[in-house]
Amino acid sequence: MFSTFTTSHSTEATSLIMKHGVTNALFIMNFGYFTNTRLAKVGDQGFVAMNTGVRKIASGSKDPIGLTPSEYRILAFWSNHLGSTKVPFLAEHAHTIYEARGKTRPYSKNDLEFICWTVGAMKREVATKDTIMAEICAEHGKNPRFGI
Repeated sequence: MFSTFTTSHSTEATSLIMKHGVTNALFIMNFGYFTNTRLAKVGDQGFVAMNTGVRKIASGSKDPIGLTPSEYRILAFWSNHLGSTKVPFLAEHAHTIYEARGKTRPYSKNDLEFICWTVGAMKREVATKDTIMAEICAEHGKNPRFGI
């Protein structure tokens, strides 16, 4: 009887449930709606909740299922609030995505956008500091050959 039960017609919801379980999937989807609000407006509770959501997403990025639109929006939103720690945060998660998908798994559209976002942030850091890309990659412990 339950084998024909359909959870959702939304591929995003299904992917989130497969990666994180029902409770965390709902938590992440709900946070996706708040990414257009300044974090300062929601106060300390919002900051703590968003931090928790980011940790849940980060743990799921090792899964072979690619990032969903909600996960991408939340990671991008969070990185905009990190200031000087933005590039290390992005580099770490882009590298995790690269390692999880490997050379045989296809990347989701959101995986590729996140990796491009990371490379763009690294290029901006190179442009604003007296350094080269290889130094930035070495500083963040990543292989410069891959750009992340």
